Amino acid sequence: MKSNARNEVDLTRRRSFTQFLGNLLVSADEIRGHKNCAFGDLEKLDRAKLEKLIPAINKEYELSILNGRLVGRNRNTGEKVPVFEPGIENTAAFNLINGKNNVAKICQFFSSETRCGDDESFQFVKKLLLDLLRIRICVFLNPVED
Repeated sequence: MKSNARNEVDLTRRRSFTQFLGNLLVSADEIRGHKNCAFGDLEKLDRAKLEKLIPAINKEYELSILNGRLVGRNRNTGEKVPVFEPGIENTAAFNLINGKNNVAKICQFFSSETRCGDDESFQFVKKLLLDLLRIRICVFLNPVED
């Protein structure tokens, strides 16, 4: 029977590197004035804390429509990042991310625009925000409260 020790070590190294890189990006954002916490922590954040956060579009990105898709272009590197395919729900939620509305207000407005229930609206907005944070199109303007 062959040992999987090497594969397990490689996976552990990859996870460690990915975590290190994620923490490095969070630190770089904090130096630039963007208050963030590790992405994995945001996924686990309870609803009450998440609802207090104020998301904004990262000013390092210029947004445009390319081939029917919203695309962000990094102003510093020119790198293009596909954001999402425009649709009623995505567009409605995305347009509420303006650096003024907290997540609770975005969910409230989104719910009234789409006639989704409260929980369904929260889950949709949370998923969209996490997707936007993962690709660095979105940042939070305020820190996560303890």
